[in-house]
Amino acid sequence: MPRSLPPTHNASVVLIVTAALAAGMANHCLAGQEEPEGRGTHGDPQLGPPIVIQLLPNTPRVVGPLAFPTRQELASVDVTAQVMALVARLDHPCYREREAATQALHDGRDNRRQLYAVLAREALSAEQRHRLLAVVRQRLLNTPRGALGIRMRFEQPDANQPGEVVIMDLLPGLPAERVLQLGDRITHVDGNPLTARNDLIHRVQARRPGDEVQLVVNRVRRDGDGRPLWNEVRQPQYETLEIGIVLGSAELLKQFGSRKTEVESMREAEADWAMTFFAPQPALIKFRDR
Repeated sequence: MPRSLPPTHNASVVLIVTAALAAGMANHCLAGQEEPEGRGTHGDPQLGPPIVIQLLPNTPRVVGPLAFPTRQELASVDVTAQVMALVARLDHPCYREREAATQALHDGRDNRRQLYAVLAREALSAEQRHRLLAVVRQRLLNTPRGALGIRMRFEQPDANQPGEVVIMDLLPGLPAERVLQLGDRITHVDGNPLTARNDLIHRVQARRPGDEVQLVVNRVRRDGDGRPLWNEVRQPQYETLEIGIVLGSAELLKQFGSRKTEVESMREAEADWAMTFFAPQPALIKFRDR
């Protein structure tokens, strides 16, 4: 639970809600989507009709300047003995041993900085370097990304204060629909406030399907008949919930017409940087004039 919660609501009731979704449902789990890219399909008669959002042209995203680790930063990264043992096996005389070590590095959840530190600091054979670079690229481009299953709008009235993600739509038939509600306002992910438009997307898609994230959600309080409760200035009253939700696969976004996200573009850019920064330098061979 974050140390501080938004103080703007008259009623603040903290409830603990845990959505324990089976990992075996990963193929039917959540999809997550950034700012709405289509029309909402649900509406709340108490809060008004759904907002109609026109589909935007499928224009390419521009990835801003990215901060990749420097050799100085990588010099201080601790590399586990397990990673070093697998790297050593990448040059094993037995092909099966090399393949097994490559697969183990690919399947591992070690921080990529450990792999970058090995590439930057260690004297590697050509076999080790090429296999390790292939592992880095495959993990960047093919590691499954988590998703929630919502369409959303980011609101940040004050640029110096954290914002909120307002849930505009829940993708039908997905687990997020069972846990979250239209109009919910997500303020924190795993204890971290949302300070930028894509914070929620970045934090969710950095995790894998089947991982659980903790959300802090402000939800409109209602009476026994389901009608929203208002304060003296006719603003909705909110209760604050902490919700644990199991992530599904971002691959499910494709069926809802999702475009490439900024996270995907950033991963592609990082893969290109790694190939350039750590690849063996070409050797210049001079031939005598005949």
